[in-house]
Amino acid sequence: MSIPFLGPVLLAVWQHGPLPEQELLDLVPDVTSGTVSTALAALMQEGLIESCADRHGTLYGPAALCDETVARQAYAQATGASSCQGCGCTAAWPCPESCWWVTSELCSTCAGTRIVA
Repeated sequence: MSIPFLGPVLLAVWQHGPLPEQELLDLVPDVTSGTVSTALAALMQEGLIESCADRHGTLYGPAALCDETVARQAYAQATGASSCQGCGCTAAWPCPESCWWVTSELCSTCAGTRIVA
């Protein structure tokens, strides 16, 4: 998938969705409506996001049957970001319970590392 802004659009939908396309234009700097539309279509085709119609138009959100790990891995691949080999988390899209890098390829969540108080 080498579609411009694919990663940032995916991240915005998963972190802020469901939301209309216009809000994506506000969340992803320097993106055009046509680029967002192309990215949304590609992400829906991959099963990473889904859309639904409401009275204000079409809303885009995380795909109900898509595991967040798969979505994070797709984000890392699309953006070239370093990611955890276990769960696919990145600096921009960390694990839900927060994490840090234990090695260059493994986050604290996957390594089982905890902060001891």
